[in-house]
Amino acid sequence: MKYQDPADVVLRSPGYSGPELLDQYHTRIRTLLEKRKDQILYQLDDPTLSPSRRDDLAARYRQVKADIESIRLGARESRYAQLERRYS
Repeated sequence: MKYQDPADVVLRSPGYSGPELLDQYHTRIRTLLEKRKDQILYQLDDPTLSPSRRDDLAARYRQVKADIESIRLGARESRYAQLERRYS
């Protein structure tokens, strides 16, 4: 006879990851954005940049900063996934 206990039933979806895994995921995405921001700032320090390249980098910098702000106080998982696709 097979033992069946209703308490053994998993009520979470197979893709569920506990809060600690979500925190690690959020930290990884935030770190990815911060690294991208640092790379852009490093490139902006180059005195030989053309004005058009400098403007392009400044626009990318503003975009990364806005993306960081969008997740600073928490965001939906879809937003984190969108940022991961954009910056990976």
